[in-house]
Amino acid sequence: RHEMVSSRLGVNACLEDNMAKRRLEKTMGTKAFSCLKIYLHTTDAPRKKPPAWFEWVPVRIRGMVLAAKHLFVAGPPDIVDGDDAMAAIEGRKGARLWAISTADGKKLAEYHLDSPPVFDGMAAANGKLLMVLESGKVLCFSAIQNN
Repeated sequence: RHEMVSSRLGVNACLEDNMAKRRLEKTMGTKAFSCLKIYLHTTDAPRKKPPAWFEWVPVRIRGMVLAAKHLFVAGPPDIVDGDDAMAAIEGRKGARLWAISTADGKKLAEYHLDSPPVFDGMAAANGKLLMVLESGKVLCFSAIQNN
């Protein structure tokens, strides 16, 4: 509750022009605007420690899940086609699923998908990764067990 109040004060101070504030609320909606306020407030704080690792990923991340020592991210590729600039964002270029090591940020595996995942449509449980795609498919990935 305290964070929300202070974040409102912080963003309101940045948006001194009430007209700009009303346009932003009208465009994004009040729910999205409150999320923006929290985001702006929390990102303004100085970092106490540097991150363990930092890695650019050529994927517009729509889903992310941490499972044990692996971070899975998925989304359309972060590319712009000269003939069809919106193709990747609109899902016509498929999608990518990356498995990343949490220890050092290195890519462990990459999979090409026919369709992007729905926003936040990934879950991990019992050694499996589940993903819902915009095409309506539900995918289940599992590690290969060598017995």
